[in-house]
Amino acid sequence: MFTAIFVVVIALMGASVYGIDHMVAQRAEKR
Repeated sequence: MFTAIFVVVIALMGASVYGIDHMVAQRAEKR
């Protein structure tokens, strides 16, 4: 049960980091 929660947390963290990276890249391209 704990492992499932851990996997979900890691997945959310990875997704948020990827999303931020994508936003930063788009912002840099606009410049």
